Amino acid sequence: MKLSAKTGLIFLTISILISSVLAYENQLFPGVNFFNDQYIKGYKQPNIYDISSNPAFFRTAYSENLTVYQLSAQRQLNLYSRYFDPQNKDDIGLDLEWIKQLSRNSTLAAGVKYDRSFHNEVNRSLEKNYYDHYFALTDTTMGDIEYQGPQLSVLYNHELADQFLLGLEIDYGVERGLKDIYTECETILRNIDMRAGLGYQSADDKTYAGISARYFNRQGKYEAVKKYEDAFVKTWFGYHLYFPENPRSTNRKDDDREGYQLGVQFEKKNILNSGLGIRLSGDYGAQKNNTKVGRPTFTQPRGYWEREGYDLTGNIYYHKNGIHGQLFFNQCDFYDWASPKIYEVLVLENDQQINRVGSLINVEVFQPLELDAGFEIRSITTDYTEYVADFQYNEIRNENFLLLGVAYNLNSISSVNLRGSYSSLEPDFHWEGIDKINVMSLQAGYGRQFVFGKLDLNFIYQLSDLDNAEDNIEQFGISIMYRK
Repeated sequence: MKLSAKTGLIFLTISILISSVLAYENQLFPGVNFFNDQYIKGYKQPNIYDISSNPAFFRTAYSENLTVYQLSAQRQLNLYSRYFDPQNKDDIGLDLEWIKQLSRNSTLAAGVKYDRSFHNEVNRSLEKNYYDHYFALTDTTMGDIEYQGPQLSVLYNHELADQFLLGLEIDYGVERGLKDIYTECETILRNIDMRAGLGYQSADDKTYAGISARYFNRQGKYEAVKKYEDAFVKTWFGYHLYFPENPRSTNRKDDDREGYQLGVQFEKKNILNSGLGIRLSGDYGAQKNNTKVGRPTFTQPRGYWEREGYDLTGNIYYHKNGIHGQLFFNQCDFYDWASPKIYEVLVLENDQQINRVGSLINVEVFQPLELDAGFEIRSITTDYTEYVADFQYNEIRNENFLLLGVAYNLNSISSVNLRGSYSSLEPDFHWEGIDKINVMSLQAGYGRQFVFGKLDLNFIYQLSDLDNAEDNIEQFGISIMYRK
């Protein structure tokens, strides 16, 4: 629940509308999207809660009552699609969130989100995103799959004493997917994510320190009913090796995941009364996946996957004299190993490090006009080996992001904004034959202040141009948000 308590301008970033609906998948080290979560001036003031997700610091970031209603819709046309990608997708989301100050010492926040995602003409994949799973399930039929379900979030923040903070957060979601033709695969994901944190706040509100713990658990069930002879189900181990499941009327896959994270946080504000501050957050964690496949009444082990690593995030920020900016960095390093239980061997290893550095700045040119700019550079080092398939991928890939925006106040109650972005991505081996993806996005928005709240309307268009490919990927969408 990352909400802005400001009543000024707000820009919904491109990634809110165009990203796939994957919120039902718990991820170890989900990472901070600075262009999305860490807004400056007209969007969000950067804060330690958004970087660390330590619920103890929620009140320090959002100290006012707030209610948000948001409706968004988008379409993605995959004129170019990989073998297991859908030809196009339609996503609809409804998001309701509240922040309530119960007393001087207590804050309660809650959210309800409902998503519907239509994956049309899916190329034989029973997974929502085949390329994100080491142990995936596929068949030999093509059809449409609809995913839908709610997500609930509750956060409680309490000041134990004058300078100590306690926070608890629980997120729970359920998603059901159904394929419209045989194998008529049905998927059910049950998701729970719990965080607890303890924080310290100095008497002058300039120094913060905290510790946090996270536990998450996701249970996934996939059931495919066979009707035609060509609807054969396979379990994939990595990207190049599969095992054909025994012919039967119904195939069942159980995919259970659990993990934990331990984190520490520190922030120092207004250093030497200069408007300068520094913020750091570090996490260590691990997760494991168990996969079983077989009959609904008797499933057998198919694979085991473990991930372990650390994530370090920080930024140096400045807020003074109409200039609001930050330099940020992130390093995420993790190691995977996986074994298919059917063979009792080490099938793959993956050692990956992601280094990110970037900047965001907002400048008040004069009273009705604001300019925004940002960039991010990523270096991704991947050492991926599949032993049974005798495949190795050891590369360093680069990704570059550029953001420019302008906001103009038409009068005291209405404003317009225009934002553009450009990204240059070097994809990994899952995009065979594609050396680079160039992504260009444009967003236009209108905001109006009413007596009891503010309405924001945003439109987005994005084009992904792929080198060495005749076709491209297009996305467009709309978002309406009302907050009071």
